[in-house]
Amino acid sequence: MIRKKGLSGGVILLISLLFLLFSAPPSRAAVIYVYVTQEGEGLRNGTSWGDALGEAEFKAALDTVNVPAGSEVEFWVAKGKYRPSLPAAGAPADREASFNLKSGVTVYGGFAGGETNTRQRDYRKNVTVLTGDLKGDDNKNPDGVTETAAGIVGENSYTVVTSFGAAAPNTGILDGFTITGGSADWTDTNTGGAKQYGGGMHNTGSHAVVRNCSFRGNTAEWGGGAIYNASSNIRLGYCTFSGNGGRSGAAMYNVASSPELVSCTFTDNAVRTDAGAIHNYDGSSPTISGCTFTGNRAEWDGGAIANVDDCSPEIINCTFSDNTAKGDSLLHFGGGAIASAGSSNAQITNCTFSGNIVEDGFGGAITNAHSTSVIVNCTFSGNSSTSGGGMFNFNCSPSIVNCTFANNSADTAGGMRNSDSGAPVVKNCIFWDNPGEEGNEIVNDGSAAPVVSFCVVNGGYPGGTSIFTGSPNISLLKDNGGYTKTHALLTGSSAIDRGTSAGAPSSDQRGYPRPQGSAYDIGSYEFAPSSDSGGGCSAGFYSGTVPVLLLFPMILLLRK
Repeated sequence: MIRKKGLSGGVILLISLLFLLFSAPPSRAAVIYVYVTQEGEGLRNGTSWGDALGEAEFKAALDTVNVPAGSEVEFWVAKGKYRPSLPAAGAPADREASFNLKSGVTVYGGFAGGETNTRQRDYRKNVTVLTGDLKGDDNKNPDGVTETAAGIVGENSYTVVTSFGAAAPNTGILDGFTITGGSADWTDTNTGGAKQYGGGMHNTGSHAVVRNCSFRGNTAEWGGGAIYNASSNIRLGYCTFSGNGGRSGAAMYNVASSPELVSCTFTDNAVRTDAGAIHNYDGSSPTISGCTFTGNRAEWDGGAIANVDDCSPEIINCTFSDNTAKGDSLLHFGGGAIASAGSSNAQITNCTFSGNIVEDGFGGAITNAHSTSVIVNCTFSGNSSTSGGGMFNFNCSPSIVNCTFANNSADTAGGMRNSDSGAPVVKNCIFWDNPGEEGNEIVNDGSAAPVVSFCVVNGGYPGGTSIFTGSPNISLLKDNGGYTKTHALLTGSSAIDRGTSAGAPSSDQRGYPRPQGSAYDIGSYEFAPSSDSGGGCSAGFYSGTVPVLLLFPMILLLRK
């Protein structure tokens, strides 16, 4: 096994650029600073830590802040709990109050109080909470965080944070907060409006930036327990979503919106219908890079993500593990991790799907219905469903290229099921040890006629072209470099040098260049003779190259 010592050129480049981004920002407009602590200090006018605004003044200052031409305003908020409305004893709470972001305003959390530079803050240690728990009666942790939607008690804010654009999109920035306890639970369908969507954050016509934030314990009667986006292309980086709930899209609901998400984590969010984490609807096409989806749950379809009606999300370098869709073999198709329907065409690249489940339905990892999704360099391992343990395609023709299906299970079609009609293109893929009652890795019914070529298939595939039946000799799923886990090819694999270059990606799932031998390898992993012959270790190229792949969306996210 050969590994390079020290840092590769790509990593050095990445570190250097990030250092410049964080420590030496370019010259910009004059900055007006406003200081906030929970209790307030001195004159409480916000001009210094010694005269910091208190909780009540903070909300008022955000509402009335005026950004002079050529200037920017930064709010520095110290650890503690902040509500958008402070009801007097015995008085009703103003549930429609929220913290409103404005263009030209950046709101930073995570200060201890006394810092002179944003680099001195520690938002993980100094937990700064924006909460909809107006009367303080939620079930919460010592920091004042309502950790799950079930912990909401009484009447909380409909929405904790809002960002609205009028003549121009709102470009406010929120950085370093925990947003919690939002409850958009208005039940009257005809009069609810915004009070039924986006318990944590509600965005309309917005290009806001949200960084280093945690959305926990928010809910909505309809969509977007944590975040609702309407005609909004917001940018999110290094955010976490956990314990959020609602009817659909517990973490995020997008309508005609295309947000950018970089390095975000979605854990233990749950919905009553579709999309345990993100619901994309009506042409929404977000870019989702380097994100992790774990333990999210949907009562119907899309344990993590659901795409409905002409959506084309781009999903890159993401991990989907242990997500669950209950499904319904009569009414709902499933999709333990991702469900795409209604002419929605996801572009899924360099992702790993492991341990995802559909309890009563199809597509343990992915279900495509009336969809022409493109799925490249992905690993499907240990997923399960009633049929189509790895993937289910209904009346559609997706393209599946250089993917590995291993150890998935189903009552029928442990690897893939193609149903009703359509002609999926399956090329350079491995189907191995995917048990199903019928004993076939790929099962077709109706008039479905997939075009299967240059694949390693356990037991073969009648009607395919260049089908290999020898063992691919793959390792266990593990970190072999890159952003996501893979099944490495080992010496003697039948997948080595057996693929076609036609329509194949120029690199493997890890970012390692193809080909390494005389021809392209089959599956998501490219075998490198000089380094893999010892047991599946990589040569180190991707350790510098893959991080740079996410550098440019990171720059877009970090800029003001």
